[in-house]
Amino acid sequence: MEVPISPVTTTLTWETCPEELLRMILKQLSLKCLLSCMTVNRRWNAIVLDYIELNSLWPKIFSTIMVNKGRTFRRKSVFGIKNMLMNSLLWSFVPLAQIDLHHTYELPNMRRILVNKEKLILIADPRTNTRPIRYYNVTNKELTKSLSSTEIDFRENDYMIVMLVKGGRELLAFGKENPDDHGANDELLYTMLNPLLYRLEDNICYVVAKHNVIWALIWDKKEWDLKSRGRYYGNELDILCGIYVYDERVYLVTKLGIVLREDPSTRSYQKVNSYVLLPSVNDFSVLEMFNQNGLAISVKNSQRIKVCHHSTRYLKWLECGDMTCATEHGEVLFIGYKDGTVAICTPNSMSDTHDQPDRLFNVQDFDASIELPSILAVEVFENKLCHHLFVATQHKVLQLLITYPDHVREYYEQALLSLPNNVTITDT
Repeated sequence: MEVPISPVTTTLTWETCPEELLRMILKQLSLKCLLSCMTVNRRWNAIVLDYIELNSLWPKIFSTIMVNKGRTFRRKSVFGIKNMLMNSLLWSFVPLAQIDLHHTYELPNMRRILVNKEKLILIADPRTNTRPIRYYNVTNKELTKSLSSTEIDFRENDYMIVMLVKGGRELLAFGKENPDDHGANDELLYTMLNPLLYRLEDNICYVVAKHNVIWALIWDKKEWDLKSRGRYYGNELDILCGIYVYDERVYLVTKLGIVLREDPSTRSYQKVNSYVLLPSVNDFSVLEMFNQNGLAISVKNSQRIKVCHHSTRYLKWLECGDMTCATEHGEVLFIGYKDGTVAICTPNSMSDTHDQPDRLFNVQDFDASIELPSILAVEVFENKLCHHLFVATQHKVLQLLITYPDHVREYYEQALLSLPNNVTITDT
């Protein structure tokens, strides 16, 4: 007599999937997707962390996931590399985040703001402020120092202070013997004439000087060293308007939308993209580079963000109606607008059919007394599993606190506990 075989009624789901099968799947994933799997549920979180540990993947994750070796995160945080990695991943959950007004700073006729480690630096018009440069501690909001100045531009990091004087005809770089030095020591001064563009990156100030010669002014805490980084041979119609640095290589952007990358072997600059005349190129006043060959450009139209790309020329650009500023931070791009709106977006995930930012808000939602809401600058400070966003208008800077739901924080807190203490970001 045959015994009937009952059909199997157990349904295989991701929740009941055997661990051995999950590990086989994890092996096929990119490192970024692997980290995203930590947030599926507690079981996946434990399996992913164990898989990473067994395969010694943390060093590779740090060097691969952190854009540009995490330089913007290192400049805008006092925490270690473990926290910086977790915070970089948290930005993908910003649509779920809570954004609250944390503090307001007031200074008339603001020009720009800077964040360096735990220091917030407000820079105002010296014609209307006797002490236009002010330092605040972002944690306790206390004013720690104020300086008098007549410079038209001012930058500072742990290595140097850079100023443009005499109508922009001279660049003054003051080296620092330690990161806490605020004063400009004339004994540590280096002067460069007729700078066209400059960018401060760690202990190097990259300067585009006369005839489009690019220099690297290097400070080693004791003395200055000036090295040539080549020359760009353009023409009068192809004016340089931006200089950026990714993974130690210099990138230049021209008014015609051409992105050029340094070739260290020949000390020349090669086109990353073929010749592309960007729409409304004669009208844009603000331009920011992201992801080595992407551009955010201000245009005069009503659309917040229009994603454009050329598939054969490897260029993506965002046309942003009435954009007043843009700031790149890892994979995240902050865009400020004339009407007081701020967009938080991830350009890598945007396309022609998906052009909506991850988050959109207006400063007047947090402070209805702001009469001139046009955004002058957006900066960020990374705290433990949260972010402080600084949004500057003409007379006020709003410090906004971005926090995440408990279930999101929990997964990353577990990851922080499992991370080895000796992991570093490599430069290879």
